[in-house]
Amino acid sequence: MQFDRDINSSKSELFLEVREFMLENIDEVYEDSKEHITSYKTTLGMYCYLKVKNNYLHIGWGRGAKLEDSYGVLIGGGSIVKGQKVEKLDSKTKKILKDFINQTTIILIEHSELNRLRKSK
Repeated sequence: MQFDRDINSSKSELFLEVREFMLENIDEVYEDSKEHITSYKTTLGMYCYLKVKNNYLHIGWGRGAKLEDSYGVLIGGGSIVKGQKVEKLDSKTKKILKDFINQTTIILIEHSELNRLRKSK
């Protein structure tokens, strides 16, 4: 499991800190551990996944392509998921994560409501 690899990696402390941050800052979140990914979800959908890379922790934002990235930290050319490199969980990184969590919440609520309205027609 990816979770086991991450907690036994050289970046295990960072992984656990960010994991705890996500669990504390996303309402009604649950952790979903699969063979190659550990993701953080609610009934609305996926917020992000965490995965330790060689020199950093990678956060893949499930709706990253829709996030307003005024910090210039998102990477990748995906049409849905965008990534973020985290090397330490300092106050600046926490601020960015909280902003992305809030934006993702709004995006997921909007998506859920649109689906509900489409189904009610």
